[in-house]
Amino acid sequence: MQVALFCVSSLGYVKLSSEQAMERPVDPYFLLFYTTKMSYDLARLPEATAKAAGGFSEECFFGSPSKPGALQALLAQAIDRVPAGGEILWATYYLANVALMERLRLAALRGVKLMVALEARPRRPAVNAEAFKRLGALTGLSLVPVRSQIYAHLHEKLYYFSHPQPFFLVGSYNPSMDASLDADAVLDIGDQDQGHNVLVQVDSAQAVERVRQHLRAYLGEAAPVPYALTDELAVTFLPEDGRAPHLQWLQRDWQEIHIAMSHLRDGTVVNRLGRQARKGCKVRIICHESHRRFPARHEHALRDAGVEVFRYCHPRQFPMHSKYTLLANGTERISLYGSLNFTKTSRWLNREVLVRSDAARTYDSLLANWHDIRQEIERGYG
Repeated sequence: MQVALFCVSSLGYVKLSSEQAMERPVDPYFLLFYTTKMSYDLARLPEATAKAAGGFSEECFFGSPSKPGALQALLAQAIDRVPAGGEILWATYYLANVALMERLRLAALRGVKLMVALEARPRRPAVNAEAFKRLGALTGLSLVPVRSQIYAHLHEKLYYFSHPQPFFLVGSYNPSMDASLDADAVLDIGDQDQGHNVLVQVDSAQAVERVRQHLRAYLGEAAPVPYALTDELAVTFLPEDGRAPHLQWLQRDWQEIHIAMSHLRDGTVVNRLGRQARKGCKVRIICHESHRRFPARHEHALRDAGVEVFRYCHPRQFPMHSKYTLLANGTERISLYGSLNFTKTSRWLNREVLVRSDAARTYDSLLANWHDIRQEIERGYG
């Protein structure tokens, strides 16, 4: 099994105080319609979290309307397993979940070394306000507000844990939901705990150490390795030139392509997928219902080329936030997953993480999830 990890960098960042990171004060919020939100039973997933703790090189975990709070529970129990002297390193775009912040606080109190790199200027600044307020003053936790140049963002969703054995979780999930958010914010960013998301656990020692070094670079205590190649994996921190690995893979000839992608606005990707379909490749895509995230002109272009397109339109407006691509040609099967959207912003500017894997179990797990989402659409979300 080979795993290749790609971290797409932005144009740089600066460290700010929690006060500087937020450009406006925290507004008081009352969530009016969100009264049906689950209470988050953090003990509800013993089997899944046991798998995350050990033994596997890769393991996929999914959140969905049928598994509300699953990925929050996964992160919570991973935090709880790290003992005094251990280390937790996170980089994420949104962090609003107070329950997870409380677990991070308790971890700091028991002597765990913690670092959280958090986007300082997300689309919805108020979503991260509570995290800057709570974690910014927490002894034992290094909070790094990341403010990039131009329109770039820290968009990674990358979570490292040193115990019971070193591993990281990577994928599409932001811990961005909490009962303190107002209805408008929830509708805008989507309920990440009840929509579709994926986190993949990787415990390959070499990949884990590269990720740890990448995350510690946010503290200025380590320099990211620009390129490393071993018999097992390749880890690349890409320059800001837009040459993202997914474009290279989409250049090759494939027999089948399955994609679950919340944002698809990059015309280059649309053109390459259209060429694949015209050459006889079976291309099938599930995207979010939002035309901001997936413009109608791109949908029409893909359909005209013969691509099967499915929009996820849940009646309660839960999002399809997953971000993975599955490529098959004979016996060759490749999985691409992580935080990378198919947008020019992700390709050229954002700090993103993209994992390429040829593990059969990872491909099979993600493909089964793709079919589950499609069947949910065909059932009318019942």
